[in-house]
Amino acid sequence: MEQMRLEYPLGMLCRVLKVSASGFHARRSRGPSRRAQEEPRLEIEIRAAHQRTRQTYGPERLQRDLAAHGVRVGVHRIKRVRRHLGLRCKQRRKFKITTDSRHSLPVAENLLEQRFEAAAPSQAWLSDISVLQQRGKQIASNWLEAREAAQEMEDDDPPRSACRGWPQTTLSGIGQKPLL
Repeated sequence: MEQMRLEYPLGMLCRVLKVSASGFHARRSRGPSRRAQEEPRLEIEIRAAHQRTRQTYGPERLQRDLAAHGVRVGVHRIKRVRRHLGLRCKQRRKFKITTDSRHSLPVAENLLEQRFEAAAPSQAWLSDISVLQQRGKQIASNWLEAREAAQEMEDDDPPRSACRGWPQTTLSGIGQKPLL
C-alpha cells in the first residue's frame, strides 16, 4: 500500500484491499512483530542444523534436532524457512544392482583385447554392454545396437559378437521408436 499510495488515494486502496485506514496507520507506526524479529535468528539456527545434519534431514527430523539444541519451532515453519533459504536435503538413492553376471547366455569373445587404436575409421565399433529387460525379454541398451542386432539376427547365421547371444525372438520387430 505504501508504494501504491503515490498513485491512488488512501481511501480507495483501503476499500479495494478491505482494510481500515486506522488499521493501516496503526500498522505503519508499529514495529515488526515478535515472530518477524525471531526470523533472522531462526534462519541461522536452521542453516546451522542443516549443515550439522550433513544436509540429509527432512523437516520432521530437523525439528527434533533443533529441539535437542533448545530451539522449539513447528514443522510448517521449518518448511517455510527452508523454502525461503533454498535449502533441500540430499536424498540418497537406493543401490540397485544392474549387472547379472550369473546367466547361461554365451559371452562374446574380446576381439580388441584392450587395443583401442584403429588404423582407419569404422574398423572397431564399441557399445554399452548393459542389458535391459522389457516385459520379461532382454533388449539392447542403445537403439543403434538393437537395430543392428535385430538385422543380424534375421540372417541365417548371425555373428554372435554383435548380438551377445540373445535369442532371435528377443529383438525382432525393433523399429525406429524407443520401446521404453
